[in-house]
Amino acid sequence: MIKTRLKLFTPSLPWSLCFVRIIFLIGFCKTFFVFGKLFLIRASTCTGPWLPISYFQLSEKQICINSNLALILYYGWLGSLFFALIGLYTRRAIIVAFILSLLIVPFYFNFGLLHHLTHFPIVILGILAFSHCGDFLSVDALLRKWRGQIALPLTSPEYNWPLALAKVYTVLIYFIAGLQKFKNSGFRWFESENMQILLLTRPTLTAPGFWVATHPKIAAISALAIMLVQIGAPLALLHTRWALLCVPSLVGFHLTSFWLMGAHGNFFSHIWALTLWLPINEIIVWRNRKA
Repeated sequence: MIKTRLKLFTPSLPWSLCFVRIIFLIGFCKTFFVFGKLFLIRASTCTGPWLPISYFQLSEKQICINSNLALILYYGWLGSLFFALIGLYTRRAIIVAFILSLLIVPFYFNFGLLHHLTHFPIVILGILAFSHCGDFLSVDALLRKWRGQIALPLTSPEYNWPLALAKVYTVLIYFIAGLQKFKNSGFRWFESENMQILLLTRPTLTAPGFWVATHPKIAAISALAIMLVQIGAPLALLHTRWALLCVPSLVGFHLTSFWLMGAHGNFFSHIWALTLWLPINEIIVWRNRKA
């Protein structure tokens, strides 16, 4: 039987979780700003076809928001994200940011457009909203120390399960993508001209991407590598050695996609999600031992 290292409620140090809060909010800054501006444009003008997705389908009529209210929601959302970043009223700030994200981030996609970047920030925010990611590396921690309050325990299961859950979600995204390729086309996905067509139809195709597209064998090998990397992503949950293989492979996949397809291969926000595997706790323990 395979013994997994993914133990949700094993006591853990807090540094990795608190670091993820910071790096996640910094990494998704551009994504948040872009979708926030799109929300302001669509919510106040109410132009274009209303093609509701997901929970927006509960509304039979097109959702229109007064421009002043849209601005209040937008700046309240940015304010809550900033408070979450610096760790001031962290739990409350992340809950507010998560709730407003459910409206603001996907709102633009009710008008006939879809994007791969919307799910990560919302789901990760939702996980952090139920965590203790502001206990350390935060303004809250400084205020608690200044007030002379009782110190929080340095190890707790509360610092482990949010990271473990976020890791499961992350690898499932890749696994399902690879599984869909195999389910829909089987081995033909990389044996046929799929990869070549994919590259040649990208308007931001780069010179290296064009070279790969014009060499069928190289394109087929690239397509096979993509499928294997995606389907093999859950192995990162089983053991550190597998994570050292799978996580850099996924990072390389995204960097190569950008190198070949330019802007249409830009999924750098997914790389931020892969920082979940950075061994921050272990690094800090090692550094303290060396000191």
